[in-house]
Amino acid sequence: IGVFMALLQGNMKRMLAYHSVSQMGYIIMGIGVAGYLGYQGAMGFVGSVFHMVNHAFFKVLLFMVAGVVYMRTKESNMYELGGLWRKMPITAILCLIAVLGITGMPGFNGFASKSVLHHAIIEAYEYGHYSYKYAELFFKLVSAGTVCSFIKFFSFIFLGECPDKYRDIKGDFPRMSVAMAILAGFIIFIGLFPSILMENLLAPAAVAFQYDLSFINKY
Repeated sequence: IGVFMALLQGNMKRMLAYHSVSQMGYIIMGIGVAGYLGYQGAMGFVGSVFHMVNHAFFKVLLFMVAGVVYMRTKESNMYELGGLWRKMPITAILCLIAVLGITGMPGFNGFASKSVLHHAIIEAYEYGHYSYKYAELFFKLVSAGTVCSFIKFFSFIFLGECPDKYRDIKGDFPRMSVAMAILAGFIIFIGLFPSILMENLLAPAAVAFQYDLSFINKY
């Protein structure tokens, strides 16, 4: 529901808010798998915690991008914007990194946590009931909807022709760009080296929650 409502929005902040609902759906799904499979539910537990961390990075960055755009243009309706990459190239690049993160593209943090969550929902029907196969189809559908809505987000704000009323606006905020670049750095770092977080934080946490040790060591 969150992702389909997001697809209907023209307001940047409202769209991102609906995507927070959608991303919480991924997290709750992982918690549900963890509860359903019991001692074999480590994959759902790890995927949920991992995605909580990742969501914090790319969603904060996306809201900061929306804030920068609004402060420069005084406009929150995506349909009234366009071509801002020429005026705000650093913001556009950092936005693209966040978009690649939330859509789960390889090499970015969302790919790592969504991959674990996808394995978790597969385990739900392999170790549980086959009807959970349909939950995996919903997972794929929501993922596709996320890609579509953020193609819309990035293209309506930064691509195309810049309206005349924004041709003389100021560009990037240097200090905000530094803060956003730090978040973007975490998105890329976790995407390239997910095992650091997995081995040093998430797997030990799963062991502490008494999930099956042999299962954790294998996967």
